[in-house]
Amino acid sequence: MEEQFVTHEIALKLKELGFDKPCFDSYYKESPEYGDNIILWKYGYDNFGREEYIWNILCDAPLWQQAIDWLREKRDTVIDLKYKKDALGWNGYNRNYFIIKNGLNKIDSRGKFENIFYDNEISMKEEAILKALEL
Repeated sequence: MEEQFVTHEIALKLKELGFDKPCFDSYYKESPEYGDNIILWKYGYDNFGREEYIWNILCDAPLWQQAIDWLREKRDTVIDLKYKKDALGWNGYNRNYFIIKNGLNKIDSRGKFENIFYDNEISMKEEAILKALEL
């Protein structure tokens, strides 16, 4: 289920920009005796007695779709994720890419010279949202 949530880096950027939607989970920092790691807090799960560390919450952890919807609603930025098969179809590779539109600005991950495609849906969403946050 963790793959449904944005990364900690994106969650922090969204927080800085005023993201205020309710979220199922949060990112928190463990205390030093547990390794100082940044972890996705799992509400509703057995937290193995770590409830006392809830004050270490850093930010909410939105779902990918929540982040995409918020960018569209609050920043007029549309992220269009494209899932395609190879045009020739002979090798079966995925040709996933994204297009971002904000006013007159447009970013297409297939760029003129880069021709970047994503085989992994999560890496494509992450890259798309990071680029959209730069607009």
